[in-house]
Amino acid sequence: MSNTAANQITVKFVKHTNPFNFKGVDTISIAGRRIEEMETSIPFSEKGVEILHLAVDPEDYRTMSGVIPDVVHVFNAARGTDREFTAREFRFKDGVLEEVVTGINRKYLEQLIKEQLIKK
Repeated sequence: MSNTAANQITVKFVKHTNPFNFKGVDTISIAGRRIEEMETSIPFSEKGVEILHLAVDPEDYRTMSGVIPDVVHVFNAARGTDREFTAREFRFKDGVLEEVVTGINRKYLEQLIKEQLIKK
């Protein structure tokens, strides 16, 4: 991570090109652990990835504990396996997983809400 413009920092994004099926995968117990010490099926290795160094507003990536990550791993959900979620970001600082952020599939959730309203 390095400073660029006055309000921006550069963060390394590791975009995993193959979707991953997160069903049944524990993403909570790995929080606070070093990436090389994690026992997980999540493929964090940098094979089959696109690496981007992007200037971002640090406030957009500040974790709930106030940490600004220097590396963000981005995974898309495997098609047909996870209708509620679109992507997951694993935010690391100095090799330690600080936070997991999940993207919500708004269209799917809107459809569920409509279906529930119709049932009433």
